[in-house]
Amino acid sequence: RALKPFGVRIGGHYGLVRCAADPFGGPPLLLGKAAATPLEVLPSVPPDAIHVTEDFAAALHAGADAGRPRTEYVGDLPTGEVDSETRLFALKP
Repeated sequence: RALKPFGVRIGGHYGLVRCAADPFGGPPLLLGKAAATPLEVLPSVPPDAIHVTEDFAAALHAGADAGRPRTEYVGDLPTGEVDSETRLFALKP
């Protein structure tokens, strides 16, 4: 009998963030635009999929290794800025 998928969705981005201590004693906080990008990507990701930005896909393939996942272009996500979109790629095994 086949297992039913969990409907897990993952959005990923590669970029620079600033790390700051949480003033309330929680885990460190990641600050900056790059920290917010995965949350912007996530609503567009279908269940049981991983979508990453072009920056993530490029970093993944820099010095590519045969054992790494491959990426497939899936489309552009509007960013809310005029004439600006984020290119999205699906991560495949």
